[in-house]
Amino acid sequence: SAVYSIEAGQYQVELTQGEWIVEYALSDSKQIWEEFEISSDMNVQFEFVTSVEVSGTVYYEENSSAIFNPDEGKVIGADTLINFDWDGFSTTATTNESGHFIVTLPEGATVDATVEGLIAGLVNGTKFTVSSGMEEIVMVATPGTTVFGLVSVSRANNFYTSELVGWEQLTVSAQNDDYDVTWRKTVDDLGKFQMILPNGEWTFEVIGSDFDVSPATKAIDAENFSVEMILSPPNGTLSIEMFMDNSGDLNASNGTPVSYGFEIIPSSQAGMGKNITYDALEWSREGLAEVSLEPGSYSVSVSISDATEGDLFGTMLSSQILPFDIALQGGTVDRIAAFLPEWRVSISLTNQFGGILSGQEFKLINTETGWTQTHITDSNGSWSDHISQGDWILNVESLTNSEGATETLRAHIVSSSENASADLSYATIEVSALTVSLTDGQGSPLVGKNIVAVSEDGLGEVELTSTNASGISEVQLFPGSWTMSMETEQDGIKWILGPSNVLLSSGENGQFNFTADRFAEVSGNVFWDLNDNGVYNIGEGIDNASVQISDIDCDNVVESDQISFLTDSSGYYSDYLTIDSNYCLEVSAEGFESTSQDIELGNSSIVLDSVMLAELVQVGGQISYIDADQFSLISDTVILELIPTSDYIRDRISPEKTIVDGEWNGNWTATVEPGDWIIRATSEEHGLVAMSLVSAEVIQGGYSDMDLVTGGWALIETQWLDYEGVSMTLSDVEDSELNINMGAGISWIANLDEEGSTRILLPGGVIDVSSEFTTLQRGLNMTYSGGQAIGVEASQETPVITVSHSRIPFRELTLAVIEGTGGDANHDGGITDLLVTKNNESMGFNPVEFVLSADYLGHEPLDTFAAQATVPGTDGSEWQVEFHNGSGVWNSSMSFELGLDNALTTSDLHVRVTPPNQSVAHSLTQGHSIILSFYTSDGYSEEINVKVRIPQIHDFSLVSLDSVYGVSPGEEIQIPLEIRNTGNGDERYEFDYDDSELPEGWERTGSTSHTVPPFTTTTHSINVVAPENATGEYTVYATVTDKAGNSYPEIEINVAISNPVVSITSQELLTGGDNAVSNRVNSFVVTIANDGLVDAIDVELNATLCTDLICTNEVIMDTAIGDVPANSVVNFDIALDLDGINPGNYYLNLEINESSVDGEVVPFEPNQGGSVNLVVSSPAVESDSSWIGYILGALIIAALAMLTRPRSRRPNAPF
Repeated sequence: SAVYSIEAGQYQVELTQGEWIVEYALSDSKQIWEEFEISSDMNVQFEFVTSVEVSGTVYYEENSSAIFNPDEGKVIGADTLINFDWDGFSTTATTNESGHFIVTLPEGATVDATVEGLIAGLVNGTKFTVSSGMEEIVMVATPGTTVFGLVSVSRANNFYTSELVGWEQLTVSAQNDDYDVTWRKTVDDLGKFQMILPNGEWTFEVIGSDFDVSPATKAIDAENFSVEMILSPPNGTLSIEMFMDNSGDLNASNGTPVSYGFEIIPSSQAGMGKNITYDALEWSREGLAEVSLEPGSYSVSVSISDATEGDLFGTMLSSQILPFDIALQGGTVDRIAAFLPEWRVSISLTNQFGGILSGQEFKLINTETGWTQTHITDSNGSWSDHISQGDWILNVESLTNSEGATETLRAHIVSSSENASADLSYATIEVSALTVSLTDGQGSPLVGKNIVAVSEDGLGEVELTSTNASGISEVQLFPGSWTMSMETEQDGIKWILGPSNVLLSSGENGQFNFTADRFAEVSGNVFWDLNDNGVYNIGEGIDNASVQISDIDCDNVVESDQISFLTDSSGYYSDYLTIDSNYCLEVSAEGFESTSQDIELGNSSIVLDSVMLAELVQVGGQISYIDADQFSLISDTVILELIPTSDYIRDRISPEKTIVDGEWNGNWTATVEPGDWIIRATSEEHGLVAMSLVSAEVIQGGYSDMDLVTGGWALIETQWLDYEGVSMTLSDVEDSELNINMGAGISWIANLDEEGSTRILLPGGVIDVSSEFTTLQRGLNMTYSGGQAIGVEASQETPVITVSHSRIPFRELTLAVIEGTGGDANHDGGITDLLVTKNNESMGFNPVEFVLSADYLGHEPLDTFAAQATVPGTDGSEWQVEFHNGSGVWNSSMSFELGLDNALTTSDLHVRVTPPNQSVAHSLTQGHSIILSFYTSDGYSEEINVKVRIPQIHDFSLVSLDSVYGVSPGEEIQIPLEIRNTGNGDERYEFDYDDSELPEGWERTGSTSHTVPPFTTTTHSINVVAPENATGEYTVYATVTDKAGNSYPEIEINVAISNPVVSITSQELLTGGDNAVSNRVNSFVVTIANDGLVDAIDVELNATLCTDLICTNEVIMDTAIGDVPANSVVNFDIALDLDGINPGNYYLNLEINESSVDGEVVPFEPNQGGSVNLVVSSPAVESDSSWIGYILGALIIAALAMLTRPRSRRPNAPF
């Protein structure tokens, strides 16, 4: 709606592009009626025109032959709608309870006024010219006929619906030479319109359509009341590019164009599909089809090509072809059909004597990816299929010919567009048999090694069978030139056989002797020992260190004989060297001192870590205090110290002060190992301190400036209690460390006195003090830790802070099974793996028992352990696990105590496991793992597993099977056998079929085995194919055997030739009763039965309302489509819209479209002709004119509601 701006005095509104009409009445005499078109932002001015208030009365006369007498008072009643149309504009008015109406219209307009009665088909049309002072309009509505109209697109019954892209609402006009009035009605979104017209010959036209449409002329009466007009919009074009997607990028420019037949399928009512063959005229060039289509929604379907039928390429799409719409305005839609690059390969195989190799297995091996496909030739020794573009090796494993000789085949095949039409023929030839002997340098056989043979004739590579205990491998290869090589590594030893060429011919080729060289791995880490523990730790590796290995001792190294490489980011290096040799390992890295060491390499790999010492670097800085004069006063009392951070194990260093003219100017220097240091400057006499971090980089060193500040004294003591409660300090612990951390990387190990204490001057702030150590208590290594945050204030001394240490709790329990009883004595699984026995009286299983021991390795005086059990698996919740700790009383839980002040071991933990009954417990291949957990209240737990096995019970049952299954001639049926594994373990059933009763031409296929989980029902299917001329009923017999060899009763599967036999069995109104009601939608339920053994798919039911028994005059119809399964009945829903249908006697014709049923359709003839008598009643009335009263009542209520609705208008807006 428009928004009025008071400031601008204008209306503002946002509109879409197109034609618009503005209509408004300012007053009884001023109106706007304007049409305009908008394509961009615009300003439009409209002028009010003089208008006239036109009034009139609508009467009715139900007898069209009678002379109208207004004195009879037959007024139409309230709320009857009158339409007024002129010059492309329209408005409406409604009558009041006296049939009177008032409407404001522009002066001078010639207006068509039309009225249609709600019931009984009353109609009137009146033309008049609007003028000032004109007389009142009198309209007399007389009986007419309701016209049901349809606008279609391109062809009949193709409705003009809003689903069509570019749809716009249309208006239909109706004209008759006997009337000067034009009737108009809009077309709804289903392409339908409905108007009431006087009987006579009428011409119908679509007004203002952009599409060609021919007028329709028809004589309208009670028996002819439908009309259809067909729009003729332009066709659109589908442009589809079809290509082999060689690069997988859906780009036709780098693909190979191909042409293949496809189907265009309409996906809505609108549109007409097409089948485009590979040689159709729509192909403008190879790979490009341009198809003319009428408007509608479509999808494209490309069937899978068949190499056996000669299709040269595969049509497996690499991406879905997107659905599309052809708009009413036409245009071109672009789509691509990108196929995976697969080309036809056709092969025929014979033996060396020309014999056909039928049913012969062969492999195709992709030379690039190694992907291997296995195929089998047909009865003619042939095979055809589409395979991925590229180079392939055809390989036939050894086979024995009629003379007992072994043959083989190996060939190079290229799948490509150039070779797709070729039919390839290959013949096997006698293999080359040879013996390969593989030894090491000492002549000892190499066992379990695999030599790789690479064909010099382009036939790929073959891994030979592993050498046996004698180092021998018996080999069969395709004759030709082969290169033998090997490189294999295991446990740090590498064997290398250099390339050796052999030329092989068919037959025996004797023995080939090969010697492989043995190499051992030399590996290690080059590292900088930051924590000074003498071994490599994570984070200490030196990246890009240069490693040189020479095959001579370090005193005689010649640079040209060296092997050089760099360490990785963790400092790791590795290389394989010839065994039983001496080498020199040299390592160098910038900023570190080079190292070397001699290597004596024997038969095994060795690990050599190389510690590198960083070269000393210069560090320095400047100490300041207020200004130079103030600094000179205190400089002599300042003590400097370089302290390694707590990450490094190094000695403290005293830096050298820089003296100039006998005075220290605050500068200092020192030579240190690279790493992080803390420069500490103190003047205890003046209470001054400064501390900062100096990062001494390798090669570059480091520098730090800092200012002395007034510090505070921290007094720290340490304390801990041993296991017996005796108080100790850190001085009682060997190699103890107290770490002081100021943050920002400034963290160091404090110097403690013999009392385990320290007094230290520090900058103000909060510091963290912590320590952790391990000490021997009661013969066990126990760990203590402690920490404290200390606040240091300038010019103050803290109270004595005691850092107390507590023992870290440690709990550890080791569990062992020492006895297992109650299982099957014939099961040899040990005491932790028991097989239960069946208890057939209770239909359950006998329990088994375990006895466990527990050893306490923790540090606590007393720990209480509780026990619980978990049984994983679907049946786990049904298992019962019980415990007792020597009491003999079984419970679901148990507790016991162990500790340093109690017993340290127990051997009296008893566990009893009872499985569920036989109908629940599963027999698992690996058995049930019973998880026994022992835990304390503070979260420690330890668990041990025992295994309990359930013996497998084998069983089988057939759950359901129809007495007979139907199949149509020339069709295939899938027969579902609903089977159940009533046993308790995974079962593999083998199905042995006897289909000897099936005549020639019938075929039975399907899987011959089925693996089913325990207690599970599933479907096993077999397929039966009947030939085109098949008749009769036959039986296929199935015998089922489980994996234990048990057989079960024979299953008889009866198959009969049948077709659907469909018939209409009944029909009734959904609301009940016998009569339909006019002017509303009436729903019917029609029951269709299928007495055949074959499903009826997409059965089409047509329901037509007719005026006569044989249905020569149709009134209205509906169609329903659905499936009717074999031996079933299905209800179909039919809806007939009887709006505008006069009450009377009609016939409902019900018919099944025979073309929709591939079988028999039984005619529906309850009253003959497929029709049943149907009375259409009007809403109940007491006299011929009583309907007027009902209408008037309804219209008065509606009018009152309209009159009481509030109206509003924006203040200051002109309208």
